[in-house]
Amino acid sequence: MSQQPDPSLSNDELSMNQLANLVTLAKSGDAQATENLFDQFRGYLLLIANEELGRDLQGKFGASDFVQETMLIAHHKFQQFRGESVAELKGWLRQILRNDLHRVRKKYSNARRNEPSRALATGNPKAHTSPVDHQLTPQSNALIREEARILEAAMARLPEKYRTAIRLREWEDLSYPEIGRRMKTTEEAARKLCHRAMAKLEGLLKQVLDESQAASKPKDGCRT
Repeated sequence: MSQQPDPSLSNDELSMNQLANLVTLAKSGDAQATENLFDQFRGYLLLIANEELGRDLQGKFGASDFVQETMLIAHHKFQQFRGESVAELKGWLRQILRNDLHRVRKKYSNARRNEPSRALATGNPKAHTSPVDHQLTPQSNALIREEARILEAAMARLPEKYRTAIRLREWEDLSYPEIGRRMKTTEEAARKLCHRAMAKLEGLLKQVLDESQAASKPKDGCRT
């Protein structure tokens, strides 16, 4: 029977002590370990997706859509993952996400570029509308705003040094030695700080989401 992470462990302890074990179990074919492992990276991928959507895709797609697609692709292609470490898995998932963002951005860009020719060819001015735009609904707009609010609220609760570490590592894509130099510390200390920062952000994302869901529920005694 595979040994799963102790739910009593903190996010930091899980990140530092058991993620590597989950990677090993997942690569051996343990489906539950694979599910648990990928769940640990949802917040991280949501952060990346929110930052890399860009103005061209913001308001048209939600970051959570790309995270979900990344998870589906990762599950489907996990046997192709050749890495052994948590860092390699993290990079693999990030690349899947970025590839999907690039694919959608290219498709959307091509659709926009072809709009004038479609309008001229059909003689219909309404053809000058990207099919992607039809995905934009009040519900999707609300979802996108809610995702951004949750991420912003979670980031705001982080200590300043954690926010800085995340910005340097995930947004500016700096190496640990570079982060160490920026933050006037060692490479190893920078590595541990980034791990703790992301683990803390994961916990805060879940906390803010739980608070949001609880606040949206009707209070006792209230009827809709």
